[in-house]
Amino acid sequence: MEFFSIIEIPVTPSASTGRLRYLIPREANEYFFGGDQDINFVQFNKGPRPASTAAVVGLQMVTTTAEDTSCSICLDDFEAMTQALAMPCGHLFHEGCLKEWLRRRNSCPLCRFSLPTAE
Repeated sequence: MEFFSIIEIPVTPSASTGRLRYLIPREANEYFFGGDQDINFVQFNKGPRPASTAAVVGLQMVTTTAEDTSCSICLDDFEAMTQALAMPCGHLFHEGCLKEWLRRRNSCPLCRFSLPTAE
């Protein structure tokens, strides 16, 4: 979780409010300040966005072969002839691992191939 603190520098000395301004994600307010309403919130638009539900539902299940060695998310080996979820770029992952990953980001963990983001 990112946390920023900014010291207010007034244009004129008399214009200062004399306090720190905290710029934090709204969900961090409760954790750090107990829900204090005297906080300046910033909407952070950067960072990963989740993949759309339609894009995740559209992913194909495939049967692994001897060439498919492991899931790059959990690093566990695939067993021969098991089901794995395939990204459009062709990389394979355990279904649970990939779905959890795509709830946080819209890209392939290996090559960063992007899926459409959730609205």
